[in-house]
Amino acid sequence: MANDDRTIIIRRRTPESAAMSANIKRAMAITAALNRLTFHDADAVRALFSDLIGKKVDDSFLLALLKMQWVTRLTRHAG
Repeated sequence: MANDDRTIIIRRRTPESAAMSANIKRAMAITAALNRLTFHDADAVRALFSDLIGKKVDDSFLLALLKMQWVTRLTRHAG
């Protein structure tokens, strides 16, 4: 990996790595919660996505949630 202006190396067992790990766990928990919602839960989707990105999304925001099981089924039947 090139060490250019966009690359930040975070060493293990540092406060920065602990913060990164906590942020990843938070994002994974929010993503799991998003995956449990349906199309009819638009307000909850917007609230969770706002938490994920750290700023409020517009009320017109829609997130298309496609479960991996459906993708697997579709790929099997497509070919």
